[in-house]
Amino acid sequence: MRLHKIVLLALAIVTSPMVLATDAADFNELDKYLTTAEANGFSGAVLIAEDGKLRLNKGYGKTERPGSTPITADTLFDTGSVTKQFTAAAVMHLVQQGKLSTT
Repeated sequence: MRLHKIVLLALAIVTSPMVLATDAADFNELDKYLTTAEANGFSGAVLIAEDGKLRLNKGYGKTERPGSTPITADTLFDTGSVTKQFTAAAVMHLVQQGKLSTT
């Protein structure tokens, strides 16, 4: 159930209009939002790059490992089955662009 919530939050962040913004102030607002989410229990790392430029690269919250170390931009996570949805979305995006055929 917790993994399901994490995936939903990740999708909400990715599809958020804030992510589509290019102004540095907008990324500061996103950082503030995620900091507030962290205070409410969100844990994770966020990386947003645009045109090869790093816009946001930060960790929020703590790990669930013994000792609860703070999450940083360099924290490694076990991805498990989470990547299947993103891979499927990427494949379908390539199909829509005509760069890949499913037949």
